[in-house]
Amino acid sequence: MLNTTAYLDRIAYSGGTEPSAETLRALHRAHMLAVPFENLDIQLGRPIVCAEESFLHKIVTERRGGFCYELNGAFAALLRALGFRVAMLSARVAGADGRYGREFDHLTLRVVDTFVDARVDTRVNILRDVVPTGPHSTWLADVGFGDSFIEPLLLQPDLAQSQNGRLYRVVESGSQSNGESKGEIEGEIESVFYMEVKDEVQTKVKIEAKPLRGSAEEEKPIHENWKRKFSFTLEPRQLSDFAAMCRYHQTSPESHFTRQRLCSRATPEGRITLSDRKLIETREGSRTERELAGDREWRATLRGLFQIDLPG
Repeated sequence: MLNTTAYLDRIAYSGGTEPSAETLRALHRAHMLAVPFENLDIQLGRPIVCAEESFLHKIVTERRGGFCYELNGAFAALLRALGFRVAMLSARVAGADGRYGREFDHLTLRVVDTFVDARVDTRVNILRDVVPTGPHSTWLADVGFGDSFIEPLLLQPDLAQSQNGRLYRVVESGSQSNGESKGEIEGEIESVFYMEVKDEVQTKVKIEAKPLRGSAEEEKPIHENWKRKFSFTLEPRQLSDFAAMCRYHQTSPESHFTRQRLCSRATPEGRITLSDRKLIETREGSRTERELAGDREWRATLRGLFQIDLPG
């Protein structure tokens, strides 16, 4: 059973708990800063059971992290307990070759709370801020995708949303491109969405450049060079639907989770990551990395930076 107070303590959250846009954004940020994305149990050969109680025990009681099914599964339970309306969505992650993974490859969340007044720069259609004002806004929340948006995204197609030097947007597909298909759910056409990201710094430079010969080149780059991260539909899923892919990612040699140890967490300035024996730190856009001396230093770093003390 979910202990809401213990969960909020786990993510060092002491703000309001009403099911509002402001609360959702603060909870999402707190979760990203406190709970690491990690696959250490997989590397230790410890089975991960695709069950809410198991996720909550590991993250709240054992003060561990996890991968997408665990992190978003537990976060969904917390949000529901606080009064948010939450749907689990199946997402297919884009690989380096542009191909998408299998259905249920990733678990992401659709969350409904209070309405927000979006402050949008209409010249480039970028969301700069949101202010809660009334009922019913819809968000894409995801605390289980590693290095990604630290606050939830408004689930509004084609709206670029600025966070920490990056732009994020959700795009609705009107075709069956990239192997995606459309079906009918409760009499309505099921749409496919894509979550994309790009470097805002480069975009700003291009947008602020003066147009040549009266052209509108300053607005054009906002539609270019977006990198797709995953595709999804809005069909609600059950946690049990993800069980087979949860097992696959723990056992298959084709899964990147079985290939190396990983522990990563957002920080106010960027991100810290342990990738096998490599320590990587990103701070305000500057990246440093070093190789750890051995297992003893690896465990000490895991304990010091992520508060994880593995037995043995």
